[in-house]
Amino acid sequence: MTSHGQHERMHGLRFARKEIAKMIPEHELYVEPFAGHAWVMHELEPKKAVVGDVVCKNLEWIEKHHKPKGDITYKCQDWRKTVQETDSPNTFFLFDPPWVGKGASRECPLAYKGNCQDYRKEVIETAKRLQGKSIITLGDHPENKEMLCQPPFKCKELNIAHGKLHFKYLVGKNF
Repeated sequence: MTSHGQHERMHGLRFARKEIAKMIPEHELYVEPFAGHAWVMHELEPKKAVVGDVVCKNLEWIEKHHKPKGDITYKCQDWRKTVQETDSPNTFFLFDPPWVGKGASRECPLAYKGNCQDYRKEVIETAKRLQGKSIITLGDHPENKEMLCQPPFKCKELNIAHGKLHFKYLVGKNF
């Protein structure tokens, strides 16, 4: 079975966490402004992290199920505020914004007000201006490649098989 959206969002980065964790450079602070279930943070077990999400229940789920080690700060707030509060040359950001568009399992969640196409562009533009390093993950679709795979980003397609499921991700790095 091939999946282009439904299963990716249902599982977030759960099955891609090991591959993505290998791509992450040295850093002092790990930040996930769209935490979801923070699968990559759980894989890394950073000494210091900030995880944010406008869906506060996601942060409660992380605390209950992952029991993270290290100094973890939870922020139930807009991703922009999380970025503004944490950006520095020693910060690493993992952006896994809500997936929408062709093949996605749902439209823009109500918590993320506005047009998600423009929303993804805003995340990409924000990441270009960061002092820190970042990875952005999106669904592996032509429209996302066109938006993300431009300098300063280097893109990689990530295909993950898990049982009968197949997950396709587009990973853009600014380092």
